[in-house]
Amino acid sequence: MRRTRATLTNRRARSGPIRRILRRLRDDVRVAGALTHAGVAVGSILLYPVRRRVGERRSQLDLRTGVRIVAPPDEPLLFLFREIWIDLSYAKGVGPLREGDVVVDIGAHVGLFTLWILSREPGARVVAVEPSSRTMRYLERNVGLNAARRVTVIQAACGRSSGFAPLFRRRSDMTASLYADRVAGGSVESVEVITLDEVFARGGVERCALLKLDCEGAEYEILLGAPVATLRCAERIVLEYHDGAGGHTPVELVSSLEGAGFDVSLQPGTDGVHGLLCATRQPIATVVGAAAVLSRDVDGRMWDEV
Repeated sequence: MRRTRATLTNRRARSGPIRRILRRLRDDVRVAGALTHAGVAVGSILLYPVRRRVGERRSQLDLRTGVRIVAPPDEPLLFLFREIWIDLSYAKGVGPLREGDVVVDIGAHVGLFTLWILSREPGARVVAVEPSSRTMRYLERNVGLNAARRVTVIQAACGRSSGFAPLFRRRSDMTASLYADRVAGGSVESVEVITLDEVFARGGVERCALLKLDCEGAEYEILLGAPVATLRCAERIVLEYHDGAGGHTPVELVSSLEGAGFDVSLQPGTDGVHGLLCATRQPIATVVGAAAVLSRDVDGRMWDEV
């Protein structure tokens, strides 16, 4: 009996590494299938691990449509591609786009969302805003690789007021933040900070069909600090919120945007910290009408009390 148990234990110990290898192969096949279904060329999938380790080390995906996306080897390109191109995480808040529409991409990273927007509407124009100097080089490279002439690139962080601030980075620029407590440790880079007004001015934006933000907690400073007139330049807003960043909650964003005349919805994430906020601007007549009704109600109550 003891020998039998020892034999079984030894077999399980030897089979452990094999099981892990088989599990990894199964996961890799699933990822490859999802990438292929999303339009990534098979050759690019096969070369992906090689490119990250040999020669000019980089992460790279080539789509059958001709789109090419390059990122530093330590950036989670597959994760971001899945989030934006496969899971369509932002699609709910994007809505229809027309030729000539302007999209502002704050927290553009290497340009995955920017290129996804242009794949949906090649006639759109995108203003891509990214603070990290390292990531900016890849953003500009991707714009050039894809001959995206309708993209304006701005190297800056966005916030409540203009100036300079430290950008904190740990392991990946994907989570680089103006808030040190969100990325303890790692490196620090001084970056320019501009307001949403300045983003629109530098990008030549008079009407923004879509304002997208993924800026690791800075969404509160950007939107809560922007004038109502600036917010209403945007027809739609979609952002990833970070509950608790800077002591703020997404309820503050909902209240502020509703006060500026937007219909707002929240889609909490599974971790209870991150989530998606989608906002659509109401026509000015609707906002004025609602204000008039509120005014009449208040006046009536006051009159009754007298």
